[in-house]
Amino acid sequence: MSDMILGGENTTIIAETACAHEGDTQRLLRFVDAVSDSLADTIKFHAFTADGRAVPGTEYHTTVSNLEISDEQWAHVIKQARENGLNIVADVFDIKSAKLMDKLGIDAFKIHAADIQNTPLLEMVAGTETPVILYIGGSTLVEITESIRQLKRYDCQKIALMYGLQNYPTSFENSNLGKISI
Repeated sequence: MSDMILGGENTTIIAETACAHEGDTQRLLRFVDAVSDSLADTIKFHAFTADGRAVPGTEYHTTVSNLEISDEQWAHVIKQARENGLNIVADVFDIKSAKLMDKLGIDAFKIHAADIQNTPLLEMVAGTETPVILYIGGSTLVEITESIRQLKRYDCQKIALMYGLQNYPTSFENSNLGKISI
């Protein structure tokens, strides 16, 4: 399935769930079913632990704690996505979540631009033989080049770059689609 996501001949439609489930696994399972009923072939999840994403005791930690999905719940969600015939991409934000997603057999990892220089995370995902999508929005050419070098150092064979702009709503003038050619 990973060839469909990285390097396939056809267009891949990826449905993004992000944290719209608000920490409710039943809602996330309904998203899986809705994606399965749509024209999308791939579903993308945000996988993280609150402790891996935020400093304990902070307001942000409390926010992401309410969005966290347990390991057991993830296993159920991934199983349902597979039963529905979906490819799975996991946007991972910490090593523990990356290890879990690897164990659950996802098709590709996505690394957020905020983690593009997170060497331990890059090393962990590179060592899994699972394709990696690097989100490069807001990154410099030096950061992108170094991240690719890190992934290749740990034998990552399939790397894709994903460009996007980190502001919303994005005006046409700021979309800068010419940057994709780098």
